[in-house]
Amino acid sequence: DQVMAVPEGVQSWGKHEEDWARAYGFFGLALPAERVQLLRQRRKLSLPYFNAGMVSFPVVRSSGERARFAAAWLDTARRFDHCAIANKRPWLDQITLPLTLYRHGFSWAALPKTFNYSASNLAQFAGAKKAHLLHYHQGPHLARVPRQRDRALRAALSRLPAEAHAALLRFLETNLALGLHPAKAA
Repeated sequence: DQVMAVPEGVQSWGKHEEDWARAYGFFGLALPAERVQLLRQRRKLSLPYFNAGMVSFPVVRSSGERARFAAAWLDTARRFDHCAIANKRPWLDQITLPLTLYRHGFSWAALPKTFNYSASNLAQFAGAKKAHLLHYHQGPHLARVPRQRDRALRAALSRLPAEAHAALLRFLETNLALGLHPAKAA
């Protein structure tokens, strides 16, 4: 029944607690007592602030009722987008994720960083024993981790009809400069 997300690496928005107080206050909420440890730099404690790129949430609660988290998050984001608080974009999703949790009473848990490794930060990834999720933002970043790149490519190819393999490989090579080797990908 929990919403699970990885804490953000750095505090891109809400560096000052009064920013968060205004955000929670917009919905008539007090600041939560809970804190999460951010994952990069000084690994400081923060009010709940998550990377919105990987969020796990229930569709149906254990009680059998629909959880409706996605709809609640969208509603919270839409309402918050029209408030007088400035500089919400491009962090609207990250700001409203914890607001949604507290506004609608969803319990949550912070996932470990193994659920959100970035190929653009290989120093962080280098010591990883096991990554559950590796994201890359841009093709050249994925090229920096060839084993994971090749695994992802094999998975993508396995879901395509055979006649589309060459077209996908040409597209990726041309548009993402991945340095692919078609024989290795098959």
